[in-house]
Amino acid sequence: MRFQDWWKEKKPVKPLREWGKMEKLTVLLVAGLLLVLFAWPGEEQSGETALEAETTAGTAAADASYEEQLEQRLEEILSQVEGAGEVQVMVTLKDGGEKVLQENTSRTEKQVEETDSSGGVRSQTENSYDSDTLLSGGSGGTPYVIQERAPEVEGVLVLADGADSATVKAQIAEAVQALFPVEAHKIRVLKRGS
Repeated sequence: MRFQDWWKEKKPVKPLREWGKMEKLTVLLVAGLLLVLFAWPGEEQSGETALEAETTAGTAAADASYEEQLEQRLEEILSQVEGAGEVQVMVTLKDGGEKVLQENTSRTEKQVEETDSSGGVRSQTENSYDSDTLLSGGSGGTPYVIQERAPEVEGVLVLADGADSATVKAQIAEAVQALFPVEAHKIRVLKRGS
């Protein structure tokens, strides 16, 4: 028995014109569900989200290295203070700094004055402002930075062998205050332990 003969004999599916309302509704429902499933947005990370994640990770690493650089330079200079001895420094930053991005802005103002038949005047002003961040390398590039502000120093802790001397302690605190815009109560100079 050939397949064509078997198909004519069995007729597993009724012709479309013989389908009832429930069968037609079921097929439409299944087709609709399939369309919704294929059109539903996936779990992909958008380009903007990926850029933000990359920028955040890069900023955290840059902050850590900036902090370490400040500490190292401060240790080198403070160990030169007479009587300070060996020095260890810890610097805490207030924030991660600030990057000012180049923006393409446009501002429009539209003013309409209407006079009605009785002589009354109605004036209406419409303002609109639009701003887009410029990206280097096209739409998938990185933002174009026009200015970068270094992170602010929040506090400084200095451990020094010679900190038992009030004079050395004051000189170290004054030197830190001269280098960073930090209030005196946010600078601590302590004697280093053995």
